Amino acid sequence: MGQINIEVTHLKFSYEKQNPILQDISFTADGQASIGVVGANGAGKSTLLNVITNRIFADEGEVVVN
Repeated sequence: MGQINIEVTHLKFSYEKQNPILQDISFTADGQASIGVVGANGAGKSTLLNVITNRIFADEGEVVVN
């Protein structure tokens, strides 16, 4: 299995316009990286994963998975 690289750039998402969930999220993870996403309930961890896997689409920004 080949390496999976993920690049997230200036990601923004909200379910409701007045309540942004993800604001200007950017990171790069190469195939060697392990990433932990931590935060309080409702902080957007599952939402971030859903955007990365295209279950929902970002309002702004870019996600590249290759």
